[in-house]
Amino acid sequence: MKQLGVNRAHARSVNCVSQRVAVEMAAGAAKLFGADLAVATTGYAERSPKQKVKIPHAWWAICHRLRGGAVLVLSGLVEVPGADRVTMQEKVAEVVLQELVQYLREVRG
Repeated sequence: MKQLGVNRAHARSVNCVSQRVAVEMAAGAAKLFGADLAVATTGYAERSPKQKVKIPHAWWAICHRLRGGAVLVLSGLVEVPGADRVTMQEKVAEVVLQELVQYLREVRG
């Protein structure tokens, strides 16, 4: 939380799984590494009865630092009912990479 600038109170209240946490992680990674573009994900790769998670899901965020300091944020949610851990992780990676490629094509276009 400290390294990436994630709001501690919010992160604790959602067990570090929310759109806000994903966005703060991506923005923090870009700042920490001096990058123009950063990606982050956070979620549950499998069901978690203890956390009351019935459907594996993950939030993702892409942050792009633009000239002048503005930050463009894209984000979304991936849900894969019935997925096992590996399948969920693969799906999240696939979705995020597709979104990143599409965004980069639009920026270059």
